[in-house]
Amino acid sequence: MAKAFSVLLQDLRDGRTHDDMTQKFAELVKEVEATGRAGSLTLTIKVAPASRAQPIDKIIVSPTVKLTPPKPEAG
Repeated sequence: MAKAFSVLLQDLRDGRTHDDMTQKFAELVKEVEATGRAGSLTLTIKVAPASRAQPIDKIIVSPTVKLTPPKPEAG
């Protein structure tokens, strides 16, 4: 059985992914409050087999965190 997603998030990169998302979320909220415009925080999790051996006994989980701050008003 797979572990709960919240536990996975806290375990990824020894907690650094969770910390990074927490920091970037705080930045995003601050910028949205300051600009009144929307932004986003995206977590992408890539899951791949560790080798081509069958059956697959190990996988690699690679997280990517992307902050898209609010776009400034044109002009």
